[in-house]
Amino acid sequence: RPPMVVSPRLLLPRFDTTRMAAHRALPSIVATAVMLCLAAAPVADSAATVGEHPSEHPSIDPSTLGGDVARALDHEAWARLQVLGEISDASDALERTFLSPAARRAMDKIAEWMRDAGMTTSVDEAGNVHGRVQGSDPRAKVLLIGSHLDTVRDAGKYDGALGVIVGIAAVKALVLEAAASGVPLTRPVAVVAFCDEEGVRFSSTFLGSRAVVGAIPEKVFAARDAEGKTFLDALRDGGFQGTRDAVATANLAGTLEAYVEVHIEQGPVLQDLKQPAAAVAGIS
Repeated sequence: RPPMVVSPRLLLPRFDTTRMAAHRALPSIVATAVMLCLAAAPVADSAATVGEHPSEHPSIDPSTLGGDVARALDHEAWARLQVLGEISDASDALERTFLSPAARRAMDKIAEWMRDAGMTTSVDEAGNVHGRVQGSDPRAKVLLIGSHLDTVRDAGKYDGALGVIVGIAAVKALVLEAAASGVPLTRPVAVVAFCDEEGVRFSSTFLGSRAVVGAIPEKVFAARDAEGKTFLDALRDGGFQGTRDAVATANLAGTLEAYVEVHIEQGPVLQDLKQPAAAVAGIS
């Protein structure tokens, strides 16, 4: 994967972004996310012809596509990060735990932004928020982009949120590019906002992503939060079915081609050392 350098606000890719005409002049967080997606799995069929696949998103006007739109997408992503950073259960710090009131507000806001990007939305039975753009090839597996919407206590506003927001922006850019070029997305592309990664409520990390790959450990179902409620209790309180069988329906492992997550180092260490960052090849 191509290396990247860390900038105070932007991830600046050391590669030519001209494959995406809309981002030609803007090495940005959105361009980086788009290029990582394209590196992970091809999403467009260059052999397709205009009119072969009618647009599923007629509300998007491709005539405005260009450098100005690229910059607008980037500024939109930045503004949304600030909005999400204000959605908190604590008055003096950022805090969102699994299915807390602030988490539910964040889920609603993320779903709204996904729909704005041309995606259909859903929430699975584990509490993960999904947005999806369907591809023209019904046999193609999904390119999944995402991160988590929960936080630790007194959190940084970009941890998790960055991966969700730039994922939404990347899909919006891909949809706009497809509409402008007449070349449809062949592969379905989806964004997921995981309900829980930090494990604050039940002292068990990665609940959302574990559900998506069908790997929730047994101890999660036995764990209780500070009020004595279990994971399934919390789901039922939140309006979900709250059964093991229902949670199992969140498993998408067999449908996925690749997963891309844009994450951030919240301190200045790599930047101060002028060290390059790169896409992670594997996590043990």
